[in-house]
Amino acid sequence: MELEEFKAIWNEYDKKLDRTLQCNAALVRSLTLGKVESTLWRHKLVLFAETLVGFLFAGFLLDLGYHSWQEWDILIAVGVLLALTVGGLVGCIRQIQLVEDIDYTAPIPVLQKNLMFIRSHNLAYAKYALLSMP
Repeated sequence: MELEEFKAIWNEYDKKLDRTLQCNAALVRSLTLGKVESTLWRHKLVLFAETLVGFLFAGFLLDLGYHSWQEWDILIAVGVLLALTVGGLVGCIRQIQLVEDIDYTAPIPVLQKNLMFIRSHNLAYAKYALLSMP
């Protein structure tokens, strides 16, 4: 009878250990995802600010083009800058969409792949921003 009691106690402790391990794994996952979510939230705020500045700059360029439509050299410069600004706005909006579409319940490798895609998108956006400078 002692062996049966020992097995029952052993199984009970094994179940408690499994629940504890699952709880610890969930806590570690939530802490890690909390860091990722807060970082991406700040990144999203920066993207919203960039989008707002981009729209304001595009409005300024449209106003400048409207008031100087008879001077071709200014109009061409405004057109080029407006095209680059619209390209930057499309990039910002695409990044906001990528950040919004992240599924935090996905497995870690899939989440890392999405974060690396956002990082590569940031690098391409920075490259084109530097290339557009005179």
